[in-house]
Amino acid sequence: MNDPLKVMFVLRPVAGGIKKHLFSLLQNLSQNKIQPMIVCSPEMPEQDYLGTLGAAIYHLPICPEINPIRDWQSARMLRRIIRQTEVDIVHAHSFKAGYISILADTLPFRRRNYALVCTFHNQLHRYDNVLKNFVTAAAASSIGKKVDHVVVISRALLNEAVQMMRLPAEKVTCVYNGINPSEFAVLPPPSQFRQEQGIPEDALLIGTVARLIPQKGVQYLIEAAAILRDRFPKVRYAITGDGPMRQLLEQQVQEMGLAEIITFAGFRPKID
Repeated sequence: MNDPLKVMFVLRPVAGGIKKHLFSLLQNLSQNKIQPMIVCSPEMPEQDYLGTLGAAIYHLPICPEINPIRDWQSARMLRRIIRQTEVDIVHAHSFKAGYISILADTLPFRRRNYALVCTFHNQLHRYDNVLKNFVTAAAASSIGKKVDHVVVISRALLNEAVQMMRLPAEKVTCVYNGINPSEFAVLPPPSQFRQEQGIPEDALLIGTVARLIPQKGVQYLIEAAAILRDRFPKVRYAITGDGPMRQLLEQQVQEMGLAEIITFAGFRPKID
């Protein structure tokens, strides 16, 4: 019998979709064929659970934004982990994890003897600073050119990779995130959510489920709600999810006088 393939998943500090994607992936891997390893932040939650799925855990601090000094330090640490474990595949999740992974590959040491794959889960962050946008786009493009293959989770990301990052179309594959329908076999009645959130039964409810980061565009939903408020007074909006932008979005709702029609439902482990 052949030895299992050693696959190392490299993650920046994650929540939301990336974490859910990783958990689903590990739950369905054949441990006879795949030996998973997780390289993640020491602060990443639920590491004990990852261990129960047969994954070896290695800690690597990765700062969210581009930081030349800290990024090189992280890359050197990652290089040591890769050399010690003799992996077959390094699979980085997110632009930042991919950037650290190619830095580790760039550092001077023996020629790479493992495959390098990167999955892009979100569109590039857009800054007000032109220089930051240029550096971010250049870093993302360099990731795509240096890795062996790029995986994206939506057609929008596929277009961004091919058109903006100038990656060859044959080097990019779109694989949609899977959903296990058994997790939603038993759901509470639809009225329960409305009761919990104080939403009238006769209201037309528009909802979004997302991690609250700029790339998800929730700020534009709020702007749209302000435009539609007088024309459709019975419409209510529910924003489900959490993230670093929540306070700014709540402030936006207050400033636009929309608190009576927009509800922040927060993080929910199962979307009902």
